Amino acid sequence: MTLQGTCMLYKSGTTSFKVCYTVIVIPVSCLQHSLHSVSLLLYMLIR
Repeated sequence: MTLQGTCMLYKSGTTSFKVCYTVIVIPVSCLQHSLHSVSLLLYMLIR
Protein backbone atom coordinates (compact mmCIF):
# COMPACT_ATOMS: atom_id res chain seq x y z
CA MET A 1 0.00 0.00 0.00
CA THR A 2 1.58 3.22 -1.16
CA LEU A 3 0.46 6.70 -0.12
CA GLN A 4 1.52 9.46 -2.45
CA GLY A 5 0.57 13.07 -1.83
CA THR A 6 0.15 15.13 -4.96
CA CYS A 7 -0.31 18.87 -5.22
CA MET A 8 -1.58 20.55 -8.37
CA LEU A 9 -1.82 24.23 -9.14
CA TYR A 10 -4.87 25.17 -11.21
CA LYS A 11 -5.02 28.48 -13.00
CA SER A 12 -8.46 29.74 -13.95
CA GLY A 13 -8.40 33.19 -15.50
CA THR A 14 -6.95 35.51 -12.86
CA THR A 15 -7.62 33.08 -10.02
CA SER A 16 -5.08 30.40 -9.19
CA PHE A 17 -5.67 27.86 -6.45
CA LYS A 18 -3.81 24.83 -5.21
CA VAL A 19 -5.46 21.44 -4.93
CA CYS A 20 -3.79 18.83 -2.76
CA TYR A 21 -4.97 15.27 -2.71
CA THR A 22 -3.67 11.87 -1.70
CA VAL A 23 -3.40 9.08 -4.20
CA ILE A 24 -3.64 5.63 -2.66
CA VAL A 25 -2.23 2.81 -4.77
CA ILE A 26 -3.40 -0.63 -3.69
CA PRO A 27 -3.11 -4.00 -5.45
CA VAL A 28 -6.37 -5.15 -7.03
CA SER A 29 -6.92 -8.14 -4.74
CA CYS A 30 -6.32 -6.02 -1.65
CA LEU A 31 -8.68 -3.36 -3.03
CA GLN A 32 -11.41 -5.93 -3.69
CA HIS A 33 -10.96 -7.33 -0.18
CA SER A 34 -11.22 -3.91 1.47
CA LEU A 35 -14.24 -3.00 -0.68
CA HIS A 36 -15.91 -6.23 0.41
CA SER A 37 -15.09 -5.51 4.06
CA VAL A 38 -16.41 -1.95 3.83
CA SER A 39 -19.65 -3.01 2.12
CA LEU A 40 -20.14 -5.76 4.71
CA LEU A 41 -19.54 -3.25 7.52
CA LEU A 42 -22.00 -0.77 5.98
CA TYR A 43 -24.57 -3.55 5.56
CA MET A 44 -24.21 -4.47 9.23
CA LEU A 45 -24.48 -0.82 10.28
CA ILE A 46 -27.57 -0.11 8.17
CA ARG A 47 -29.47 -3.15 9.42
